[in-house]
Amino acid sequence: MGQFGSRRREAERRYREFVEAGRREKRIWEKVQHQSILGEEDFAEALKGYVKGYEEIQEIPRKQRFMNRMSLENFFGDAKVSKKERNEKIRSANQEHGYTQKEIADYLGMHYSTVSRLINLKNKKRAK
Repeated sequence: MGQFGSRRREAERRYREFVEAGRREKRIWEKVQHQSILGEEDFAEALKGYVKGYEEIQEIPRKQRFMNRMSLENFFGDAKVSKKERNEKIRSANQEHGYTQKEIADYLGMHYSTVSRLINLKNKKRAK
């Protein structure tokens, strides 16, 4: 309290003002990207190269391992594709780019169990 004033009442008032000012400010955690990078966009982009090759290490959280991945919007694009191509993109988005089945399903407007079925079906065909 001594940092806010030499008299108790003044210090308490200034401390309350300090706390209120902090509550109105944006929180620093809102600016964290990929659960690990805090900085401007160009700084974050410069660091993305450091995570290449670590996508398979399960001890690193998924969002950090796949921070280089392209967005689902860019991955699927606007163009109409055949169901076969769409299903291959679904499998690739999940297994090679680390998107969860729910993330893919939400983006495509599908139920996650449908996405799961399509991925498992494709994997069974590849195993034969």
